Amino acid sequence: MKIALITDGIYPFVLGGMQKHSYYLAKHLAKLGHQITVFHCASDDKVTYSSHFSEQELSNLEFVNIPFPELKKLPGHYLRASKRYSQSIGEYILTHNLDFDFYYTKGFSGRYLILNKQLFKAPIAVQLHGLEMFQEGGGSRQIIEKQMLKPIANKVILNADYIFTYGGKIKSILLEEGVEEAKLILQHGAADEMWLEPIEQDLANNEILFVGRYEHRKGHHLIHEIVPQLEEDFILHVVGEVPDEKKSTDDRMVYHGNKSASDILRLMKQSTFLLVPSLAEGFPTIIVEGMAQGLIPLATNVGAVTEIINDNNGIIFKSNSTIELKNTLKFALSLPEAERLRLRRNARSMVEEHFNWEHTAKQLVEDIQNCCDRWKRTNS
Repeated sequence: MKIALITDGIYPFVLGGMQKHSYYLAKHLAKLGHQITVFHCASDDKVTYSSHFSEQELSNLEFVNIPFPELKKLPGHYLRASKRYSQSIGEYILTHNLDFDFYYTKGFSGRYLILNKQLFKAPIAVQLHGLEMFQEGGGSRQIIEKQMLKPIANKVILNADYIFTYGGKIKSILLEEGVEEAKLILQHGAADEMWLEPIEQDLANNEILFVGRYEHRKGHHLIHEIVPQLEEDFILHVVGEVPDEKKSTDDRMVYHGNKSASDILRLMKQSTFLLVPSLAEGFPTIIVEGMAQGLIPLATNVGAVTEIINDNNGIIFKSNSTIELKNTLKFALSLPEAERLRLRRNARSMVEEHFNWEHTAKQLVEDIQNCCDRWKRTNS
């Protein structure tokens, strides 16, 4: 198949969960022999595709780099910039007479195509990932941003031919917004062979890993509030930039800043737990990667988190609650070694059996082909 993958960036040129998922999509669909054209944005001096894709993958990949507009940061600047970016991609496809069997769009990058889909003569699917604009959590600024994003998100999901969803609460949001269930395609994150390396953790250690941007919905404020209240011995590794004035003075918190995937893997190999105290999420890739390495996930019941975490492989707790977070950490740190081993084995098995890219990519190709067949029957 000829597939257009349209996104506002791919890892590692642009950082973020959606960008990392776009990278793995491109990599593994190309590995299966499909012709993938990736529309993305990145600074030209950062683009070295051969460092991140194999020669065989690159033979099935084409990259179109469309600069993301830089606008003054006034209210609504992101929506205006993303609208221009999407239009630039759509116009590029039309002026170059490009034909595809399927359009896989991420976030608002496919907005122009979806709202003008009669011009593109193939099914157009969208993945809005966490649908954070419909979820709780955030300060006053985030609440305003959500109100601005909701109308555009509604237009996109109601007009797309198909919608990729993580399931769980994310699927419920889509149904509540009026999306037909027949248009939904289940699409989870997954781990590749890098994260499925042999496990090396010492189950007796009380090292915890947290990976996330410094923003309200990731739960940084909750962590910094409860850590001083805990008497237990532990080390909490924080990956992601945190402003100096927001860092805790507690010696048990170690700040690493932004790190590469290999550095994060190294931290995983010395940790026992993965902490995800988010107020809103889609399906965090870090959970799959951590569980692949046998980390015991401690995560809030948001988004599609319960699609992968259950009582047999981790601990789920209520979001936006310092009491819940504190009690969860105290309980986890007190777990005996036998119980830690059980949870670790089950976490690894869950990823090996259901959330690895080899399995996920093959299922995705089957789903896309079914979408194409249904679309042709409807539009013939």
